[in-house]
Amino acid sequence: MLKNQSQFYVKNCWYKGVSKNIDMIKRLPKEIGIAQELRNVGIYYFPEESNMNKGKAILFGPMDTPYEYIPLEFSFEFPTDYPYVPPKVNYLTNDGYTRFHPNFYVEGKVCLSILGTYSGPKWASSLNLSSVLLSLYSLLTRNPLQHEPIYEKANEMLPKCLQYSEFVEHNLVQLFFRLYNTYKKVDDEEFQTILESNKQLLMSKVIKKAQEQETLYTVLPYAMSGSTRWKLLAKNFL
Repeated sequence: MLKNQSQFYVKNCWYKGVSKNIDMIKRLPKEIGIAQELRNVGIYYFPEESNMNKGKAILFGPMDTPYEYIPLEFSFEFPTDYPYVPPKVNYLTNDGYTRFHPNFYVEGKVCLSILGTYSGPKWASSLNLSSVLLSLYSLLTRNPLQHEPIYEKANEMLPKCLQYSEFVEHNLVQLFFRLYNTYKKVDDEEFQTILESNKQLLMSKVIKKAQEQETLYTVLPYAMSGSTRWKLLAKNFL
């Protein structure tokens, strides 16, 4: 697979003018191959067949977080002067309203220092595709509001932190079932096996949480408001 990718990429770079950056030509196919090793933690990267400068990543949220079992999708675009500048990354798993993470904006912006979109350690040519993927994955924590500077020392049981996590979890599960048929179009057998397994786990979660009372949230950040309606979610999707 990697050999074919490399041959295709070099051909397109030199004969179709995608890039004449020899470092990019040498590195990117290798980085894409190495990124496949991250599948064992639930990180999948798929380059575009017609242009390896672009691709998408799907990260399955880690256990014991509001993101568990949920596939979160990001688009990647590698500039022609990569690896001397970072790739451009956008967050795609959105419902048009919920701020699912302090670092992921509704309009798709991803705040990450190595991408040049946030304060902190900057991009270096020694970093690579896997560095970005693992950095994104590390943001998916049990108390995501801690990634907002004013809440970085806040306990997860603080009402605003707790309500934010619960609201994010509910809306992500709801979004998952809405987008499920879209995820089914991903042409990758291993991905589909994990997707189906996670669907069953999410169905069990919904059934369990449907026993809880509807909760109205009054202290949500980012000017959000709303409630969790697990019973209605179960009725609509199960």
